[in-house]
Amino acid sequence: MREAAYRVFEEQTASPRRAKGLLLCRFVVIFLFLAAMLLPQHREVFNNRYAGIFGLLVGLTILNCLYYLLTRHIKNLKGLVAVQMVVDLLAISAIAWLSGGENSSFLFLYFASIVAAGIMLSPRSSLLFASFSTISLSAIAIVRFLGAYYDRPLPFLPRPYAGVSPDMSNLFYSLSVHALGFYVVAVLTAALAGRLRRMRDLNRQIVEQFRDGLLVMNGGGRILFANDSAVGLLDFSAKNNLVNRRLNTVFRRETDGDLRDALAAAPPVKREIRFQRGAGSYADLEVATSVLKSGRNKEGGTIAVVRDLTEQKRMEQAARVTEQLKEIQQMSAGLAHEIRNPLASVRGCAQQLGNDDPRSENSRKLLGIICRESDRLDRIIADFLQFARMRRPKKKKCDIAEILGEVADLIEARRRERDFTLQCNFRSGLICRADSEQMVQLFLNLATNAFEAIGNGGTIRLVAHHHPESPPHGERRVDSRPRHIRVFVCDDGEGISPENLGHIFTPFFSTKDNGVGLGLSIVSTIVEQHDMQIEVIDELGGGTRFELLIPASDYPSEAAGERTDAGNESRLVGASPLP
Repeated sequence: MREAAYRVFEEQTASPRRAKGLLLCRFVVIFLFLAAMLLPQHREVFNNRYAGIFGLLVGLTILNCLYYLLTRHIKNLKGLVAVQMVVDLLAISAIAWLSGGENSSFLFLYFASIVAAGIMLSPRSSLLFASFSTISLSAIAIVRFLGAYYDRPLPFLPRPYAGVSPDMSNLFYSLSVHALGFYVVAVLTAALAGRLRRMRDLNRQIVEQFRDGLLVMNGGGRILFANDSAVGLLDFSAKNNLVNRRLNTVFRRETDGDLRDALAAAPPVKREIRFQRGAGSYADLEVATSVLKSGRNKEGGTIAVVRDLTEQKRMEQAARVTEQLKEIQQMSAGLAHEIRNPLASVRGCAQQLGNDDPRSENSRKLLGIICRESDRLDRIIADFLQFARMRRPKKKKCDIAEILGEVADLIEARRRERDFTLQCNFRSGLICRADSEQMVQLFLNLATNAFEAIGNGGTIRLVAHHHPESPPHGERRVDSRPRHIRVFVCDDGEGISPENLGHIFTPFFSTKDNGVGLGLSIVSTIVEQHDMQIEVIDELGGGTRFELLIPASDYPSEAAGERTDAGNESRLVGASPLP
C-alpha cells in the first residue's frame, strides 16, 4: 500500500516537474542551437544574412520565459504543455525550412518532439505528432524542391537553394525513411507511455479501493490526493473540496483542531481523535501519518491513513455493557435465590399461624395478605430466575399444531375467570425443529397476554399454516416444500399504544398493575434462540396480532388431519385463516 501511495504521490507531483523539465530542455536546445551556428560546417547554412533564424531564437526565448511565469499560476498544466509542444513543432519546422529541409542536421528535434508528446500528453499524442511531423517535413521538402526546380523565390531562402536534391526519387526515398522513423519512434513511445499509464491507473485503483481513508500531502501541507473513503469519512461532498488545498484551509473549523494538528504534525504520528461531522454527529477516528520516501531514500511527502473506529468503539462499549450485565445477572440470580429461601419460611410460618385459629378476624385477614403477597413475590422471583437462567434449547422435531392445542387447553381452563371466545385454525403436520417445552412457554405467554388484554366476551385467535413462498422471477424451484410456518396469536382488546410498542420486549417493562414485565422478554429470547421472526401489529379496529415465522422441517403428508372441536386430537373453530 505504501508503494502504491508513493506512486500516486509521484503522479500528482509529476506534472509540475515535467513542465519545468520541458522548459529547461528548451533553454538547452536554444543554447545548443546558437552554439551550432558557430561551428564551421554550419556557417554557410546559418549566415548572418538570415535574420529570420535569430528572430526565431529570440521569440522562443521570450516564449519560454512566459511559459515559466504561467506554470506558477495556471492549474491546467497539461493544456499549457500541449500549447508549448504545438509551438515547438512549428519552431522545429521553421528550423528545418531554414537549415536544409529533409537534409537538415536538426531533424532529430522532430523525434524529440514525438517522444515528449507521448510522455507529457498521452500515448496517442506521439502518433499524432508523428503524423504532423511527416506532413510538415514533406511539405517543406516538396516546396523547396519545386522552388529549386522552377527557379522560384522562396521566403527567407536565398538562391541557389542549399541542400535541395534535384532528383525526385531521392526526395521520395528521404521522406519515406524519415516518415518511417517518425512512426517507429511514435509506436515505441506509445507502448512505453501506455504501460506507464496502466501502472499509474493500477496504483490509483489500489488506493481507491482501500477501505480506510487515505490522504497524500506534500511538504507544504497541500493535499495532493484523497481516496473516496477519505472524502466520506471527513464529510466532504466531492474531492474538489479536499484535493489541491492546504490543511488550514480545508480544516478551518474550531472543532477540526485535533484532526488538523494530527495531519500537520511531523510524522510519524498515531492518534485517536473525535471528529465532528455535519448535523452534530461525531465519529471516532484514528489518524496515522508516515513519511513517503523515494527510491533514493529522500523524503517526498506525507501519507495519512484515517480509520473509522466508531463501530469498533460501539462494539467495545457493547461488550463492556454485556459483561457488566452478565455480572449483574449472576448477582441478581444469587440474590433472588437468597430471598426466595427466607420467603418460603415466612409464608410457612404465616400459614401455620392462620391454621392455629388467630384471635381476631383482622389477624386472619393480615395473614392471608402475607400468604398471597408471598405467593406473588415467589412467582416474580421464579419468572426472574427463568429469564436469567434461560437454558439453551434442545431442538427436536415437534408439531406446532400439537403445541398450540396444548396451549388452547390451558387457556380454556381459565374460562371460569371470564367469558371469552377462543377461535383456533390449524392442522397437524406443521413440523419444525424446536424445544417443545420452550415453544409451549412462548405461545402460552402470548396467549396469556391476549387473555389479559380482552374484556368479558372478547375473542382470542390461534392460527397456524405453512407460509407460501414463491421462487424468484424466472426461476423454477424443484423442491416445492414450504420453508416456513406462520403462526398468529390475536386478540380484540385495546391494543398497544405506539409509544409503548417499541418497549414491549424490554425486561421489566409492563403496563399492567401487577405485571412483572418478563413474559415478552422470555418470548424474545426463545424467538432468537430458535432463529424465528416475530412481528407485532395493531389490528384494524382494535386488538393486537403477534405474527411468528418459524423455519419448517418436513412437509406434512396429504393424509394429515385437521383439528376440530370434537376431541383432543384436532380442533377447528369459526374464524377463517389470516393471510
